[in-house]
Amino acid sequence: MCPILIDVKDNTIIRTYGVSNEPRTGGALCAKGQAGPQIAHDPRRLLYPMRRIGERGEGHFERISWEEAIKELAEKIQAASDTYGPTSVAFFRGQACGWGFSYGMLQRLCHCIKMEPGCGASECFVPRAVAEAITYGGMAHPYGYDATELMIFWGKQPSFSYAPSLRKIYDARDRGAKLICIDPLQFHLAANADQFIRVEPATDLALALAMIH
Repeated sequence: MCPILIDVKDNTIIRTYGVSNEPRTGGALCAKGQAGPQIAHDPRRLLYPMRRIGERGEGHFERISWEEAIKELAEKIQAASDTYGPTSVAFFRGQACGWGFSYGMLQRLCHCIKMEPGCGASECFVPRAVAEAITYGGMAHPYGYDATELMIFWGKQPSFSYAPSLRKIYDARDRGAKLICIDPLQFHLAANADQFIRVEPATDLALALAMIH
């Protein structure tokens, strides 16, 4: 959901880059954003429905029409629902851009067969949203780098997950804010921390309880 600029030549994306005067990102772009041309034009990208032929795992597929794909899926969903009930069918949706319209369409599809959709984001956005909602009553966004005096990054590498914040983090550190990184690996942000705390796997909870105490 970060604004980007795209250079296109002959209907082909040749470069993506950030918007320099955008106040939130400062023109930074994460690795996923920079990989826009590869994502759009990778020769392995699926552009039409494929049906597996042969045994599972053999890697053989044939192209079919959208009409065939929709008909086959609808028949299998209906058969499972009729035989085992609607809860035997599960829809999982990843954290795609635009929670509104696309997620609403999935909900409508699921409600047609009397079920609820799930979110396939167990390792991404949803756990954070749930944890912050039950802790703070809403999502807390660390945008106040200009006033902070202490920054603690616990198992988080903004270099990969939130590149637009890097400049603000280092600006705050140059201003005098302290930077503490808690991570098994001392690299990227942790390599420049005022204090690095290396935790063993599965000991995060013990450290958190000690800090609370």
